[in-house]
Amino acid sequence: MTETPGIQSLEQCVKCGTCRHVCPVFAVTNGEGGAARGKLGILQYLYRDGERFSRETVKLLKQCVMCGSCQHACPRNVPILEILASAREKALVEGGESGLKRLGLKMMADNRNWAFAAGLADLVPESSGLTLKLPFMNRHWPKPDTVGLQHPGGYFEATGEKRFDVLYFPGCSTRYLYSGTGRKLVHILNRIGIGVYVDDKQVCCGFPHESAGDRTTADRLAAENRSVISSYTDRIQYLVTGCATCGSRLKQLYTEQFANLRILDINELLVAEMDALQSAGLVQLEEKVPVIYHDPCHLAKHQGVRQQPRELLSLFADVVGLDQAVSCCGFGGSFSVFESDLSRQIGDMKASQIEQTGRDVRTNEPTVVTSCPGCVIQITDALRRNGMQNPVVHIVELLYRALEDTDGKN
Repeated sequence: MTETPGIQSLEQCVKCGTCRHVCPVFAVTNGEGGAARGKLGILQYLYRDGERFSRETVKLLKQCVMCGSCQHACPRNVPILEILASAREKALVEGGESGLKRLGLKMMADNRNWAFAAGLADLVPESSGLTLKLPFMNRHWPKPDTVGLQHPGGYFEATGEKRFDVLYFPGCSTRYLYSGTGRKLVHILNRIGIGVYVDDKQVCCGFPHESAGDRTTADRLAAENRSVISSYTDRIQYLVTGCATCGSRLKQLYTEQFANLRILDINELLVAEMDALQSAGLVQLEEKVPVIYHDPCHLAKHQGVRQQPRELLSLFADVVGLDQAVSCCGFGGSFSVFESDLSRQIGDMKASQIEQTGRDVRTNEPTVVTSCPGCVIQITDALRRNGMQNPVVHIVELLYRALEDTDGKN
């Protein structure tokens, strides 16, 4: 177990309450313990007196999406996420977490479990739409696209003259639920002269485990991915991902270790290679279709990537709404499973915001675009539950459609 955060770190919080205004959990519960200020106050008392965590304390600790909104807004730069992750680790070590959550974390750490679950889900008829309504989750999950990146690794050659190579880190959601999005991302890169390596030995980035306090598993997964990445460093120019959470985690772990290897979100890479993207035949429409862009927390707040997706979308779409409120959708990985009621309530707020934005711009159910597969899952679920039929897609899907069909694959 890591060291308990020093009292000094906790005392950086001056109880100003800024975190309350941006916390999605507080917006739902309206309780002091929902926001970072309340959680830090409790931890400060418990750490000072050497108290064990009660069930009530563990419950409050779990009621956090780990979106980073509080830390992003904090005027005192309190390392809130680090403090909460360490507290959750203490709760896990002391047996304060349920056996179900421990089992869930263990399953997420093994690619074979993901592949098995996706394979079972693939047996559900396509006509069922959003399927897999599991009782303990009380939410729907998408039917997986199992034909794609979850099976083959290998090298995908650039179309025409190759400019450089990258290693693609799909992440679990893309690899096992949205393989089609992963294939399209690889195709786009190939179209602009970039060769792509995909290695099936890559494992979960470890964010669900790190944020849940399972530091041992998180460190093991980090070491496994580090070993895979190390074997490519002399062949690639970038490590690329299309998952906001994975990108945040990879940059946190490996930026210093792989000093000569830049880690980029797909939006960052494509904006840097904008000339090549347009030369590949990106359609620029005279009348742009309106879309609503949702900022994933782990992209906008953790990585500072906000303008790049809008720059890409502006080539063929009219980006509207949601800019004024970079609010969490409530997914949070394992949070959406183990705190499903809170997750759904936060998702309902996001659905209401999207509905209001559609009214403001007088657009009938505009497409919602985001850059994180987790956000696609959450927002789709929230909209359908609230009777809304807006399409929800990863930005890669729209970029793929916007490219001219020069090879018969669009």
